Amino acid sequence: MAKAEYGDIIYTKHNLYRHYGIYINENCVIHYDGKLDDMFLRKMYVRETTMDRFLGGKTCYYIDKRKAKFNNEEVVKRARESIGEAKFNLVAHNCEHFAMWCKTGDPRSKQVYLTLLLAITINSCLNIKDVG
Repeated sequence: MAKAEYGDIIYTKHNLYRHYGIYINENCVIHYDGKLDDMFLRKMYVRETTMDRFLGGKTCYYIDKRKAKFNNEEVVKRARESIGEAKFNLVAHNCEHFAMWCKTGDPRSKQVYLTLLLAITINSCLNIKDVG
């Protein structure tokens, strides 16, 4: 496993999703946190936590290598300025949106995009089946 650098986007793989954050060091990550305390995601906010808390029971993380607009110091500055933010929305403003915004200035989520694309495709297939 590659070692992340200060300001990298890291993520953990869970069954149906990935959880993203900004790497500070081996024991510190800035990310949308709260799932461990609230499984309904009502109290999610940006926090600086331990790596163990970020991993949520997983044993490793992965590095997201998408092209950056900001250097690592600026990425961490943007992340730290967001600590306490409580705008979490699973579709419109999740942990991936947050991490991408910190690194690129563009809050995008491949997970949301792919999920919506899958839903549209399934819906189209069902509608074609109903017509015939």
